[in-house]
Amino acid sequence: MVLFPATGDDKDSRYVTLTLDFHLNQHYPTCPPAIKVRNPRGLNDIMLDDLVKLMREKSIEWVESQMIFQLIDMAKEFLTCNNRPASECPICLSGFTQFDVFFRSSCFHYFHSFCLGNYLNSCANNADEVRFSICLPSSKTANTLCQ
Repeated sequence: MVLFPATGDDKDSRYVTLTLDFHLNQHYPTCPPAIKVRNPRGLNDIMLDDLVKLMREKSIEWVESQMIFQLIDMAKEFLTCNNRPASECPICLSGFTQFDVFFRSSCFHYFHSFCLGNYLNSCANNADEVRFSICLPSSKTANTLCQ
C-alpha cells in the first residue's frame, strides 16, 4: 500500500512517501503481521528504522485485535509529521531546513530551488557554447545538426 502524508487535496505538498507491506500469517490476529517498508522517498534510514520499530512494538501490544488500519494510520501520521525531505540536495549536498524553498520532481527527488535554477542556467549556457563549437562554417554536417 502506497502512503502519503495527509495534505488534503493539495497533492503538490506531499514531499514524502513510502510503500507499506504487511504479511499476515494464518494465525493473524493472534500473531502480529510482518511489516516491511519499501520505496521510501524523502525519508532517511534512521527515520524509517524508528517507524518500523514502533510499528512492530505496537503490533505486539495490539495482538488479538484487528490492527492493520491502526498501523496504516500510524504510518500516515508519521509521514504527515515528517513531511519534509530528510535527504540532501544533490547539487550543494546540504540538507533541507524548514525555511528552504525546494523543488520536488514527480519521482520524489529534491533540489533547493536556488541550486536547481543555477544548475539549469549553467547547462543552458554550456549548451550554447557546445552548439557554437560544433556549428563551424566549414562543417556541413555540423550545420545540418544545429538547425
